[in-house]
Amino acid sequence: MKRSLLALVLAVGLALIGAAPAAAHSELINSTPEAGQALDYAPIGVELVFNQDINESFATVSVVGPGNEQWAQGETAVDGPTVTVSVREGAPIGRYTVGYRVTSADGHPITGSYDFSVSSLDPVDAPSSPSPT
Repeated sequence: MKRSLLALVLAVGLALIGAAPAAAHSELINSTPEAGQALDYAPIGVELVFNQDINESFATVSVVGPGNEQWAQGETAVDGPTVTVSVREGAPIGRYTVGYRVTSADGHPITGSYDFSVSSLDPVDAPSSPSPT
């Protein structure tokens, strides 16, 4: 009986020692603009930071604004765990949704979205008011 119990304890102990911790999947840990942020003016770009490096080949980011219009422009850039995309000039007041689909370096896809809002037009883009005569 003692041998059986000892064998069981040793087997469980060896199984626990040999068990490697599960690798965590990549996830978004920071963004600019932040989720839910109310900005005075439209950003010039969006930056997403993940907890692991991102595969350059499979990264896409969209910035959809009022009227379901796409405001992201150019290529999505990847630098390690950081993914960026530019935002076109002239973005109107309203709510924007950042959507992303990237693949972590370990091959796992990561998708998600969040909103931010813009409350004013950039003074450069704002229509000028007629000057008094």
